[in-house]
Amino acid sequence: MPDPAATTASTDLVEHEAKSDPPEIRSDAKPESNRLKFVWTVGFAFAIVALQLGQGILLARLLGPVGRGAYAAAVLYVQMLLYIGLLGGLEVICRHAANPSINQQKLRRAALWLGLTTTP
Repeated sequence: MPDPAATTASTDLVEHEAKSDPPEIRSDAKPESNRLKFVWTVGFAFAIVALQLGQGILLARLLGPVGRGAYAAAVLYVQMLLYIGLLGGLEVICRHAANPSINQQKLRRAALWLGLTTTP
């Protein structure tokens, strides 16, 4: 036979959950400004890819096949060590930047320090 106290407690919990509204998610930013930020972010990402493509073509033309291969081998090890050395630091900074309770000034200093110490 079910315990009446347990049944009442579970019924109260269900009623409480039904009465409580989900938390509102507010955004003070206007939709236009969010769209503009998105366009600028995507635009800069494509601009960086275009510049890297131009750099690759320029290096291939100036260095030739042998020089370009030597350059690629030298850069490979530096980039590989850099990615291993970051150990997810950029992802952690991005995650903390989304948290409003984190001190943004300290986060900016940490991001600047990470950038300065990992730049070859």
